[in-house]
Amino acid sequence: ACLSSTSAANNIFVLWDDLDASLGGITYLTMGTAPNRTLAIEWQVPAYTAPSSDPIEVRVYLFEGTGEIAVCYVDTTSGTVEVSGGGATTGIHGTSFDYIQNTCNGTVTAGTVVYYLPL
Repeated sequence: ACLSSTSAANNIFVLWDDLDASLGGITYLTMGTAPNRTLAIEWQVPAYTAPSSDPIEVRVYLFEGTGEIAVCYVDTTSGTVEVSGGGATTGIHGTSFDYIQNTCNGTVTAGTVVYYLPL
């Protein structure tokens, strides 16, 4: 599905509807000191359509001091076209009509880094 004004507000969609978070592999770490901390979140989980032995790896960094967000697609290949990006929807959604969509059922290549900067 693509993002719209009715998509869940206040979310970062790293690979919307592709990851199976119920199988674990999600970790986080806070680095630094206020007011310049960085929260790192990492997903190493399989996609819904892929075997658990071949996880996807995505990292998100939230920068407290600047309000910037970085999304790093480390490994997007997990054996199927959909997982490696053929069905990926990615973006960020603020309030009801405030969103940025990078891909809609499109491709996300391993090694891609997307930066979101505050206005």
